[in-house]
Amino acid sequence: DSNGVIGLSSTVKKQTKPLEMLPNQSVLQIASGADHLCMLTSNGDIYSVGAGEQGQLGRVAECFSSRGGRKGLKVVLEPSKVYCRKIRGAGKIKFNDVWCSAYCTYARVEGVGVFGWGLNNYHHLGVEDTRTWFVPQLLTSCSKLKITSISGGQHHTVLLDDNGK
Repeated sequence: DSNGVIGLSSTVKKQTKPLEMLPNQSVLQIASGADHLCMLTSNGDIYSVGAGEQGQLGRVAECFSSRGGRKGLKVVLEPSKVYCRKIRGAGKIKFNDVWCSAYCTYARVEGVGVFGWGLNNYHHLGVEDTRTWFVPQLLTSCSKLKITSISGGQHHTVLLDDNGK
């Protein structure tokens, strides 16, 4: 990514052999954006890694998003879990799907809805304002839909529901 070698420490400049990024997790799905990856585990957790300047990691505060800030590159280059605020009545948040666009990430929690985070300068997260979101937000704009797929580019997002719309 734009910060270094994704999934490796800041000291590794080149990796010539495959390296397991989450050795103690069973990964069900991988989604890739322009400069970030998200991995959904069998436990319903999402781990993100890569650039975080646009909030797309969903786990790094804005002050640390540029190359890890004073915490260093390890914060963005090594996979870490994305946490989500508890939703009243939902219990433990367990994601069951994840999608990435260039600078955004979207994830679904069955029975709760779709969460999104990242760049939003053209409203492509579906929220009213255009601020960048550095933590997962429940996207109420699509709360009445059963989303089956999300795809996007740099400044747009397309959602597909279970009715093919």
